[in-house]
Amino acid sequence: MSIAEQLHRRIDELNQAQQEELLHTIEQWLNEKPPHDAEQEEREQLIKVVLAQRLADKETRKAKGRPLDEVMAELEKKYDWR
Repeated sequence: MSIAEQLHRRIDELNQAQQEELLHTIEQWLNEKPPHDAEQEEREQLIKVVLAQRLADKETRKAKGRPLDEVMAELEKKYDWR
């Protein structure tokens, strides 16, 4: 199981309040900007991808029939993630 899959599984196990707390913690962590290293950049990119995929999944369900790839491409362009 990949790290991203493990993160998705663990996040799905949390209740809504815990997910909101996790999101707040991640946003704080990403905004802290400690000394830069290659591993940190990789972790930040992984978190962004996982969160983008979760948001895209949610948006896809709302749109009923909108392809995940289309939603992901739109989010990546909107937030300049790639």
